[in-house]
Amino acid sequence: MEVLRSALPADASIGYESRRMPAHTFEILTSALPSASFVPVDDAVENLQARKTVVEVRALGRAAVSTVEAIQSAVDAGVSQMTERAFAAEVARSLVDAGAGVDFLFFGAGVTALQGHPEPRGIPMPAGTIWRIDCGGRFDGVLKSDVARTGVVGEASARQQRTLEALRRTQQAGIDVVKAGVPARVVFEAVREQFSRERMPFFMPHIGHGIGIGLHEAPILEPGNETALEAGNVLCIEPMVRLFDEGECYHVEDLVLVTESGFELLTQPQDALLELPA
Repeated sequence: MEVLRSALPADASIGYESRRMPAHTFEILTSALPSASFVPVDDAVENLQARKTVVEVRALGRAAVSTVEAIQSAVDAGVSQMTERAFAAEVARSLVDAGAGVDFLFFGAGVTALQGHPEPRGIPMPAGTIWRIDCGGRFDGVLKSDVARTGVVGEASARQQRTLEALRRTQQAGIDVVKAGVPARVVFEAVREQFSRERMPFFMPHIGHGIGIGLHEAPILEPGNETALEAGNVLCIEPMVRLFDEGECYHVEDLVLVTESGFELLTQPQDALLELPA
């Protein structure tokens, strides 16, 4: 606080992030600098934050790929009658081995996968069960990853594999319209329209978001968002389908870089269900 007092005039105008600064911290600032005016700069900061440098893009790509590899490593290490919790722990261990802190890890199998943020249980997963994982780490102390994958215990049925392929087509529909200058809502609409063509139920309030030092950065890929995508935006595109009659939920999430001419995939999308031993 003494640094601020010595560096600024008493009536300085100071920009601050009102949506992120704790109320107690703001009270301390205003008490210490009673003659200063505090101006929210959240939108300006978020817009700057949304455009990534080449170094940031590479680091985010490495983080996402490491997260995909952590999930695959847990699948490869899977054993018969593996519990949900044991699988989740294996993913967490692989993330830590990759140099990340585990930020979040949601895992659900069968009907629990229908929950928004399922917690893994200490029970084995029966053969034929669809499971999904949505997890992310903190890399280099600051950068986030966020990846979702769907799998099955044992061999996937033809119906289950067709469902995953249909979901991937919805994701690809969104990816294909990504380009600098396109409004964020267009990506949402492309995914929603493909859901309709696939005759799958659609319940999502958004289908993705920016990512960086924050987990959900601008732009949010949601209806009505006219924010134009910019070259350097890094997006998570993550359609999910809940099949309540089947007691199943499928979820895929991948990282995409916006370029002037289109997009660049920073992770390779999932084209087949991940299989754990039955």
